[in-house]
Amino acid sequence: MKRLLKSCMKTLKHCFNILSIIICFTLFNGFLYSNQQGELRSNKYLSVCTDTLPTFVTAYISDDEFSLLLELENGLTETVYSDSTAILQLIEISPDNKWAIVISMPVEIDDGRVETTYQLIDLCNRKMVNDKIKALIYDFVPGNDMYFMSDKSGLYLIYYSSHYDYYGIELISENEKKVP
Repeated sequence: MKRLLKSCMKTLKHCFNILSIIICFTLFNGFLYSNQQGELRSNKYLSVCTDTLPTFVTAYISDDEFSLLLELENGLTETVYSDSTAILQLIEISPDNKWAIVISMPVEIDDGRVETTYQLIDLCNRKMVNDKIKALIYDFVPGNDMYFMSDKSGLYLIYYSSHYDYYGIELISENEKKVP
């Protein structure tokens, strides 16, 4: 009986050590992975607004659904983003009125599913910036779903990454005069 108890204790110690090693290795790898992400993921995107562009009253999709338009304060209309191969839907305008999220869908629909892609539009500079953000953030997938979130600390773009999870990046719009 004593020999059996000693053998069981030896086996338990062995199992405990292996389990400890597995747990330590897993935690260590997770720590390295999260540190690696933190070092590579940018957390801000800066858009420099020029004073030469007129401010707008509202943003909307054109009647043909191919363009995102701005109604300017002087009564004129300006096209910000246009794609004749896609139908556009305006999803959201940021609380500071400097960003918009548009969904585009193909005009020609075959049998089956239709792919929708999300576009982030910099209203201040009148252009789509998905590719610029992709150049800054390694796991940003242009076209994946996104939305705005704002709080006292700033405005954030929450996006679905290539890691199958949501991450955020702060969106900053500054006037050209303020940027060094």
